[in-house]
Amino acid sequence: MAQDLETLLGGLREGKGPAIVLLHGDEFRVRGASRAILKLLAPDSDQGLGISTFDGRAASWDEVEAALMTPSLFVSACTVVVENVPWFAPPERKAEPAEPPDEEKPVPGIPKAEEPGRVLQLLEQGLPEGTRLVLLAPQVDKRGRAYKQLSRQGCVLDLSVERDRSGRIRRESLAAFLDQHLRRARKRIDPQAREALLSRCGNELWGVHQEIEKLLLYVGDAETVDVSAVEEIFTDQSESWVFDLTDSLGQKDALEALGFLRRLMADGEYPLRVLGAIASQVRRLLSARQLLDNELARVWRPRMSYTEFQQRIPADTEGLPTRSPYANYLTLQRAERFTLSELAGFLRLIRETDARLKSSGHQPQAVMEGLILEMCRP
Repeated sequence: MAQDLETLLGGLREGKGPAIVLLHGDEFRVRGASRAILKLLAPDSDQGLGISTFDGRAASWDEVEAALMTPSLFVSACTVVVENVPWFAPPERKAEPAEPPDEEKPVPGIPKAEEPGRVLQLLEQGLPEGTRLVLLAPQVDKRGRAYKQLSRQGCVLDLSVERDRSGRIRRESLAAFLDQHLRRARKRIDPQAREALLSRCGNELWGVHQEIEKLLLYVGDAETVDVSAVEEIFTDQSESWVFDLTDSLGQKDALEALGFLRRLMADGEYPLRVLGAIASQVRRLLSARQLLDNELARVWRPRMSYTEFQQRIPADTEGLPTRSPYANYLTLQRAERFTLSELAGFLRLIRETDARLKSSGHQPQAVMEGLILEMCRP
């Protein structure tokens, strides 16, 4: 079965643990885990000699296996790291080359279908004593035979972050991530600053990490992070409000939608940024509505549960508006409330609003309120 990082590290400290390790999930957590694993497997003084690194998009499996089977003249055991491994990706992503194809040369970035099987074969045969293979995969298909077998053998470390029903990182996970940074920096944060920071977090831990580090550098020797520092330094990466706003539009609830808009404007949001987020969401809804009317017409059912959605609609269905299955499910549900002509009309109104905002003589808030009222018109 898949294991957690601490269990894996504990086994490695004792000279145990799997010879092959597959790490996948959030990139920030994957990179952190790989650094911790390599620090145990190859001390700093030996890392240059004891670690061989490949890019899985360009390296062939034969190159990787040769590095595993070739004994080192300088260290007793070696670790081979393969980054950006495409071999376990969902089917629709396996054929994406790392570079544009050259007609006269084979494309190394396209993985062969047998490569996952060769990983399993290597697992069964065993690696030379002390040799380990660390695979870092940006995407995996958990339904694949190779992934399931590696998971049963305890070779898989799933480092995905918990997300809520909209596909955003769960607030509890973000709060724990923030607290970890604050403890390390020996800082406190006042409640108002904490709320402001959490509301500005985006959907990638790399981005959140960078903003927190930037904030801690800004406050310097101060013991407490206050709200003014957050507002000054921490970039707002979140557009969660756009879901609330478009839900209000879907219900034709002009009062609620205007309330969201006025709060955003009062908080200093730029009208063009708000308009851009609305436009992006409308395009997603338009894409989803087209799917409902065509490719998914026979399989989609109103008020379908998420479990049923996963069973009836493959994750690799062409045209799905996002990479998150649950976000796709919610977008399709929202798209039910609109017709194609309504959504096309929304895009026309958005273009007209964009022109008004960019011309002089128009009050931005009044222009945006006019857009909301038009979109909520019965």
